[in-house]
Amino acid sequence: MIPGRSAGVLARPAAEIARLAIGSIVVLLILTVVGIHRYPGSELVFFVVLGVVGTSVLGAGTLHYVAFYRAADEVRHGYTTLERSYQEVEKLDPVSGRTIRAAGEPYLDQKTRADRIATGFDLSAHSPAAAVPSDPYRQYRSRWQWTLLGVGVAASILAFLFRLSEGTR
Repeated sequence: MIPGRSAGVLARPAAEIARLAIGSIVVLLILTVVGIHRYPGSELVFFVVLGVVGTSVLGAGTLHYVAFYRAADEVRHGYTTLERSYQEVEKLDPVSGRTIRAAGEPYLDQKTRADRIATGFDLSAHSPAAAVPSDPYRQYRSRWQWTLLGVGVAASILAFLFRLSEGTR
């Protein structure tokens, strides 16, 4: 393994912070729908939640890109430590560095993965040369991710236009 934290180790806190960001965005939307800005003294609550949203989005985004570039380095070296990613290269346990899935094998389910890690399973001695990786910088997005991205962009544009229309009154 390349020295330093693996992409699998870096991806875990990024996912946790992303969950915090999503939760705080939901709270912010609820506060906006309820119309908390109409209540005296509520600005502090609104701005605290807004600060949590901004900080968590920035933190999750930063960790996501650090993990993404680390994953690209790993793939260039012929392995990955991420779950359900880069099937064409070996899957290593992010902590111990043991090979738990050979290149090209189907992704491991949670039980098989846990069993292989617990028993010290290691394919390293039996693996052929590392597979030639595909483009490690290619991001595959599901239809759901594209839908959420589109809704986010549309909501941002609508919020901006709404803000502009309020300013002209």
